[in-house]
Amino acid sequence: PDIATSMNKAHGMIAHAEDLLYPGKRPAAQVGVLFPCSSFVWDTVSVPGELQPLENMTEHASDYHAEVLGQYITLAIHANIQVDMLDEEMVLEPENLAPLKLLVITQPNVPESAMRAVGAWVREGGTLLTTSGAATADRLNDTSRLLRNLTGIVEKPRPRLNINVSLSCAALASGSA
Repeated sequence: PDIATSMNKAHGMIAHAEDLLYPGKRPAAQVGVLFPCSSFVWDTVSVPGELQPLENMTEHASDYHAEVLGQYITLAIHANIQVDMLDEEMVLEPENLAPLKLLVITQPNVPESAMRAVGAWVREGGTLLTTSGAATADRLNDTSRLLRNLTGIVEKPRPRLNINVSLSCAALASGSA
């Protein structure tokens, strides 16, 4: 009965503040993370042009995907910075990039149209944070030099790192990791 009384009082207070709360809008995030999309299909390629047969795709994670999660946890949870996840289509709309001060890209495959939009945003003053291997290929896994031309950073090619999640979890559980 005491909980119900307290909840009734709290709900009444919220109801009285509804006119103040309802028009409120979430402030625009100043940090965005490009959520990997095009890269997923190429994660199982070990020999150019050949896909590895995988019984369960959910048992595998990629280094760049783990990095997205790490960046999000660091920024949103530990630093309490509002972060928006953007997909490859969202960055094509300038109004989605305009409020951002920082955009994080980790995925190796970024469509050329998306990278051109990001490049225009950077030239207008946006800050881009990339990880090793980011935006080195386009949607079809052909080499892309758009990021290199934008930043002037030349990176040595490196293999995509895939992590077998079930084996990694088993190793952690056994203490052998």
